[in-house]
Formats: sequence, C-alpha cells, structure tokens
Amino acid sequence: MERTGTSNPCPRGATEPQPEHAGLQEVCPTASGAQVRRVPGSVYEAEQVWLSWSEQLLGWGADFHDLMLGDELRMRAYRQALREAVVPGDVVVDLGTGTGVLARWALEAGAARVYGIERDPEILARAVVEAGEAAMGDTFVAVGGLSFEVTLPEPADLLVSEILGNLVDNEDCARILDDAARRFLRPGGRTLPQRAERYLAPVEATLAHAAVAALETVGAAGRFDAYYDVILPRSGYLASPRLDRAFALVGDPAAYRSELVFAVDRPGTFTGFKG
Repeated sequence: MERTGTSNPCPRGATEPQPEHAGLQEVCPTASGAQVRRVPGSVYEAEQVWLSWSEQLLGWGADFHDLMLGDELRMRAYRQALREAVVPGDVVVDLGTGTGVLARWALEAGAARVYGIERDPEILARAVVEAGEAAMGDTFVAVGGLSFEVTLPEPADLLVSEILGNLVDNEDCARILDDAARRFLRPGGRTLPQRAERYLAPVEATLAHAAVAALETVGAAGRFDAYYDVILPRSGYLASPRLDRAFALVGDPAAYRSELVFAVDRPGTFTGFKG
C-alpha cells in the first residue's frame, strides 16, 4: 500500500530521494550519510514490516483510511462498478463502510438507502458527518457494530464491501460475506465485488524476513498463522507472479490446498511469498 501525493517520502532529517533501480525504490540520504530505501510515493521503507489490521484491530485509524482513499486505481474501479451495479431505488448494504465513500457513491448512482455497517465508532461518526455534508444524511443509515451481530429492518438488493485482505481471504472476508449475504440480501440479491483473484510471487526479502522473525504476533498461534504487511519492490521478485486461487467471495470453502510451480528468473535467497 502506498500513500499518494507525498512530496518528499524521506524521513525527517533526510534530503530529497534519489531514484534507483528504474524507479522501483528511492534512496534517501540522511544527515549522517546513511541511506534509507523507500518506495516512491510511500511513507514506508522498502521491506518495512508492520502488523496487519486483523492483528491491530482498531489500531489503524483515520490515517489508514486516508491512505486507502488515496489508492486512485482502486477507488476509480469501485466508483465505476457502483455506477453499473446500482439500480435506481435499490436498498444497499455497505459492509465495513469506513468513511462512507462507497455508500455515498451508491446513493449518487440512485440507491434509495444505504445501510453503512462499521465497527469503529470514530470512523462511523466521520461517515455520518460526510454524508450530511453531501446532503445524504437522510438516506445514509449508520449501523455500528460487527456485521455478525447486526440486524437490518429490511432486505437489501445489493451488498457492497471492501474488506478483502492483501491475500483476499486472510482477514476472514469469506465467512463475513457468507453471513452478510445470507442474512441481509433478498432472494436474488447481488454482491459487489463478485470475484477476486490471488497471485503469489516468490521473493527475496532478507530484511523483512529478519524483522518478521523478531516480531511478537498478537492473537495468533504463531508467526506462520499471522500475516504481515510489507512493501516489497519488484526488484526482490525471484519469479513472475502466478494465479494461486480465484474466489467467489460468497460460498468459498473455509479450507483448501493450492499447488504452484514457478520458473525462477534470477539467483537469490527465497524468503517467502508476496501476495
């Protein structure tokens, strides 16, 4: 994940970034002469490891949501998809509404009402404010809590969500969406997105590998059972990404097995998979 619109991604005390490896990384010289590698447009170092949302729970606040909103490719795709999926008069559920941007776009596309479900009360309050500022306060219905514990007063025509993890199902989206589709949608109701694909690439990331070995996981049985977010530039790929699994997002099995064969492109030390 990268934050866009950052004029100087180098840490405090560093000079302007120097391009390296055909723009895949930036090297930020510090006052002491040390160099810190960063990905262009990002506030994170290449191979910097941090715990995922599923490990931090509510630890990622407004800054994280702003970072996601800065993903222009993803946001454009969702807006266009909502324009095509919403039928005027639809009742829509936005599961994990966050700041409410998808809910507002559904209303712009003609939805009669949108129920925005969000477990973070502070972010949900922001969604309510922004809906009011857009003159949508009467048609955006804020619903606080976990979706498993929520009941709605009417069935919905469309369930929209953006709760996919970097590995698609690593944040339990399959179980969450199965439950939501079964309880919130009318017969024949629709979901958005309807499909997701996971690609994997073997990588050489020795710094990230060492950092993961030193981390203590939160709420997981061990390091193998938890996943971590890391920016890994393409210069660390040992082979081209390959399709690992296609997800229907509703009705996917809870357990499965995948087998992949990669043709390694260059010498290196295999430290893990990027997905």
